[in-house]
Amino acid sequence: LLQALPWALVVLLTALNLRFAVHMQPNDDAFITYRVARNLASGLGPVFNPGERVLSITTPGYMLLLTASSWLSRDFVALAMLWNGLALLALGALLIDASRAGPQRQTPALAALAATVAVALTLSNNLLGAAVGMETPLYLAALLAVFAAYRRALQQPAQSDRWLLATAAAAAIAFLLRPDGLLAGLVVGVHWLAMQRRVPWRALGLGLLLALPWVLFAWGYYG
Repeated sequence: LLQALPWALVVLLTALNLRFAVHMQPNDDAFITYRVARNLASGLGPVFNPGERVLSITTPGYMLLLTASSWLSRDFVALAMLWNGLALLALGALLIDASRAGPQRQTPALAALAATVAVALTLSNNLLGAAVGMETPLYLAALLAVFAAYRRALQQPAQSDRWLLATAAAAAIAFLLRPDGLLAGLVVGVHWLAMQRRVPWRALGLGLLLALPWVLFAWGYYG
């Protein structure tokens, strides 16, 4: 029963966060991203005002995700709630995973207790609740995914290349959601170089392959 508690708490707090966001409406900044996504989905380009090539968003990854999923619904608030709900569930799962990553002598009960505390403190945070509807839950989940994958790359040397690819993909997603997500990739990259003394070329190539297209497009499109 104790081991099921953090999972139940994740579901409960996700539902409460979504209910709060729907009742209060997302932050005003979120509607800028929604409008750009709607314009792109309508063939008007990734702009706030059609015909004006001005970069008005700070989260291209979230905008592209909303645009790509607009075939489900043209209600971008509903789409945002869908993706935020999934991101909150992923965030909770990653918190539970991180709580179990302690010493091997950690008992299942202690791990469950740590996970419950981590989930409660994070998913009930007022700042997170106020950010539901924006890219914040997705960004936090991407950051935790970076470190979860990297931890496995260190713990499982035989499969380190596979986990480094996952680390690079998560870091690229974090960067696309918010530019400062680049720091997560830099941190694990520098640590890997310091510990292993070799460049993970495949992981580096994957990260660049995922992140650079938007950078090059934005440079050419917006100037």
